[in-house]
Amino acid sequence: MSRPAGSWTPVTDIRLPGGLRLVVLPAPASTVVEARLVLTGQVVEATASPDRLDACLSDLVVPASRDPRPAPRDRLRRELLGERFELLPRVPGSSDLLLLAGAVESSAAVAAAARHLGGFVPAGRRRPRMRSRDSYTAVRIVDDPEASYATVLAAAPAPEPSDGAFAAVLLAAELAGAALHRGLSSRFAGLLSASCVVEHSGGAWLSVEADVLDAGAAEVAAAVLDELAATDWHVPTAEAWQAARAGTFRSTVVALAGTAQTATTCAEAVADGLPPAFWPTLPELLDRVDPADVTAAAQRYLTRHSFAVVASGPPLDQEGQGHGRPR
Repeated sequence: MSRPAGSWTPVTDIRLPGGLRLVVLPAPASTVVEARLVLTGQVVEATASPDRLDACLSDLVVPASRDPRPAPRDRLRRELLGERFELLPRVPGSSDLLLLAGAVESSAAVAAAARHLGGFVPAGRRRPRMRSRDSYTAVRIVDDPEASYATVLAAAPAPEPSDGAFAAVLLAAELAGAALHRGLSSRFAGLLSASCVVEHSGGAWLSVEADVLDAGAAEVAAAVLDELAATDWHVPTAEAWQAARAGTFRSTVVALAGTAQTATTCAEAVADGLPPAFWPTLPELLDRVDPADVTAAAQRYLTRHSFAVVASGPPLDQEGQGHGRPR
């Protein structure tokens, strides 16, 4: 379902004196202006009506709050990414930007931004880029006495959004998630959830998650790798192909339904070096992908040996292990 030509509103993209990049996405139907300032790798948000744009701009730079105590799942995810990827400093350049989306006229926004932020000098700090590690621990098991179920997280490299294979990998991840859910459901009566998605922030990676009641973490981790290694889903049936396309369209288009989400997503795209309209025009890229492209993407990126895995759960005694049922 390609969008009609010209359906995406024109983008104003300029560099202000001092170095700040200004991107304006007019949205006449909106009643507010959503502003996103990307500084030092964090997106600072503000909302204003069009006649309060000046105040919005002048008040944008505020400290971003950070939770000093991440949740257990977040700690696992950070450890997993640190195991599978090396974090590299980002080269100073184009990541300091102000993005405005909503009912604002481009020339007025440019004039206001130049008046308030024309002397802004970029800080020179960026969120890191990720590079795959050649050596990593394939599977790590963590006992968590406070957990009530087993959790498995897995990560593997994926092509970045600027790569021509990115759209095919999005569809491959959708197919892999459905296959993973089917396979784990047949193995474990206590399957709570299973998913495979492509994450993108300072890089791109395949993110797999599964939660299972009444099963050992090591057992679930092995099952997840088994299902990812299966190849029967690499060549999708017509029904699976349509379901994957529908799911991928929903995840990329519905997320942009609101002005605020559009502003945040487009700001992060620009911070990652992509065109401001990359995500709104992604459906057009997805329309060009055929099943053969997805099969090739699955065979390249979704292999057993691509993933690092971290699994956690309550330490079960010998009798508590093996509550999953075999296929």
